[in-house]
Amino acid sequence: MNNTYLRFLTGLRGYSILGVVSIHYLFSYKAYLNDFSINLIEYGLYGVHIFFVISGYCVAQSFVASANYYGFLIKRFKRIAPAYYFFVFITLMFNYFAADGAGHILQNLTPLEFLKVMSFFVFWSKSESFIGAYNILGVEWSLGVEAFFYICFPLLFWFSKSRFRLIALYLLSYVVLLLFSYVISRYNNLIFGDFIKSTLAIYHFPLAFLINFATGLAAWKIRSISMQSKALFIVAASVITFSMPSYVVLFNGKLCLFLLFFIVFAEDSNFIIKLLFNNFFIQMVGLMSYSIYLSHMFSISFLSSYFGGLNLLIGSVMLTFLLSFLSYRYIESGRLWSNRSLA
Repeated sequence: MNNTYLRFLTGLRGYSILGVVSIHYLFSYKAYLNDFSINLIEYGLYGVHIFFVISGYCVAQSFVASANYYGFLIKRFKRIAPAYYFFVFITLMFNYFAADGAGHILQNLTPLEFLKVMSFFVFWSKSESFIGAYNILGVEWSLGVEAFFYICFPLLFWFSKSRFRLIALYLLSYVVLLLFSYVISRYNNLIFGDFIKSTLAIYHFPLAFLINFATGLAAWKIRSISMQSKALFIVAASVITFSMPSYVVLFNGKLCLFLLFFIVFAEDSNFIIKLLFNNFFIQMVGLMSYSIYLSHMFSISFLSSYFGGLNLLIGSVMLTFLLSFLSYRYIESGRLWSNRSLA
């Protein structure tokens, strides 16, 4: 099995998280940016989509390295839960002691909503924004997607047993998106009340990202097969992608196809890969990417009570990276307890 550690995936994580946080950091500064800069920054929205593809690859490695399904789930829980609970705790503490109405998070936080947030299954709740049961960190919806696919991964892994099954999974991913599009266009007023809410509800539901996890799983599988078989699989995936209606494929489908090609053929020994993805800065950002993702919204919220304008931007970046470094070093890396595995 292909369990080789790919450093460039850590670098890809680094670029992805920079794109995600740029959206939130610079949203309030659109008036000072030209159209090209705004369009470029808005592509940062797809950073989370890239994370899901990388997750599909890495979770496959973790699954085959685990003794059993229970051990796999425990390992995944240890990977995402400690840092998540840490940042939930400090965010709730800030809101509890906040003045001037900044503690709005606690106003409607019921025990049931809190349980949903802490269990990662936030996508079952029908909230106003449909981004999750309740937003404490502002990123709960994506962790719910991750947890969903952890639980379902044995079924996904079954598709990796042969290249034909992987092609079937790729096709199934787009069939799911076709069904979602049909539901939105036909029944949105009946189920959700309006088109925007129904689109958001389905967009944040885990199965909408089946294509991303399928892409990561496929990349993990076909990296170890012959060059001819790799080419045939990518051609088949391309045919499936471009035969689908454009409103189903969108940018995410094209991005998944590009990432499939990139992950399958890129090598850490390549000079360009070393230069762009394996340099010290982007590797460090990639290693801290999960903590950066968890902490950046808290940093903005916390400092907005004291600063504004450029000072808020600079302060938020500095606080995010400080918290992320501490979280990665002492929580994610397992220095506070023993026998941790981040595979």
